[in-house]
Amino acid sequence: MTLDKTTKILAWLAGIVIIAIILLVVFGNGSPTGNVIDSGTGPIKIGLISPLTGSAASIGIANKNAVELAVKEVNDEGGINGRPLQLIVEDSKNVDPKEATTAMQKLVNVDKVTAVFNVGSGATLASHPVAEAGKVIHFGIASNPKISDAGDYLFRACPSDDYAGKVAAKYIKETMKINKVAVLKCDNDWCTGLADAFVQSYTALGGEVLIQEQIKVDTADARTELSKIKETNPELVYFTGYPGETITVFKQAKELGISVPFFGGDAWTDESIAKETQGTVGKVYFTTPSSSYSSEFAEKIGGNVAIGAAESYDSIHIVAQVMRKVGTNTEKIKDELYKVRNYHGQSGIIGIDAKGDLLGGALDIKTLQGGKIVDYAKGVTA
Repeated sequence: MTLDKTTKILAWLAGIVIIAIILLVVFGNGSPTGNVIDSGTGPIKIGLISPLTGSAASIGIANKNAVELAVKEVNDEGGINGRPLQLIVEDSKNVDPKEATTAMQKLVNVDKVTAVFNVGSGATLASHPVAEAGKVIHFGIASNPKISDAGDYLFRACPSDDYAGKVAAKYIKETMKINKVAVLKCDNDWCTGLADAFVQSYTALGGEVLIQEQIKVDTADARTELSKIKETNPELVYFTGYPGETITVFKQAKELGISVPFFGGDAWTDESIAKETQGTVGKVYFTTPSSSYSSEFAEKIGGNVAIGAAESYDSIHIVAQVMRKVGTNTEKIKDELYKVRNYHGQSGIIGIDAKGDLLGGALDIKTLQGGKIVDYAKGVTA
């Protein structure tokens, strides 16, 4: 064999070795059951995607406060077998699906988180394929019915719109004895999902939907839609909206002389609505998950226990409890989460079914009175 040929063979072998080393570095440390590369030491990274700006900001900030409190409590108790949780927060900018997806890509592919906690149906649904592909645990404050079939790594931390819509429809038709309603909804997954569930259930019970109108999230002018609703002379307006557009709608409804009751969903648990719309529309009612949060919890997160705050807090503690048992392997965490039963949290007693949904549960109906949110009916079911 000539020297030149020997040199070529050695160079070829060296090239193969270099390629093998590169492949080992890039892929060799990856978990076969999850995206997360976990050394077994140091902080365990988790992410939060929440609307910190826009009309849903008060909800997003309340959830952020609740998650930060839960993380602090977990770490004060020794973390996960001695390892602290490290929270990385991303803004979905008014539950924008594109912003949420970009945030999820960063959390999964750059930050290498073990779990992500998300606020809002649109943000959760749009971003989940990234979490599912990366085998990252994903908890959503997300009530859209599509969540149930969106993936094995996705868990719902609040009741489904299907159930909330049925509860509202039955209560309005059978208890309030209202036979004709108008429907107003904003244009995102949560608003349309809840409104559609209500319409389906209400009409099945024999109720009549006179008109359905849609407004933009965070709109500053809903007068055109409200005027059309007024012309139909409904007995009640079923309205799904976030705090920002809800405040706008209530104030403009008063301008237009609409005095019939408004009935909505759990986004109205935000205290800004009660405070800023006092003296505008007539009676206001809304469904919300039954919860047992303490006054101490409310005080620690700043007083505003907006929709999802107690549920986000509980989700952190549930995942932490599971990780203490099975470690940070995301497939093992996933499998263990499906076994959760009778967890007593700030949002009530929690169990998770085979689709990642909450087991059972009743809803409460609340009303606005004197600038405050007060109980109206407890433990209402469909």
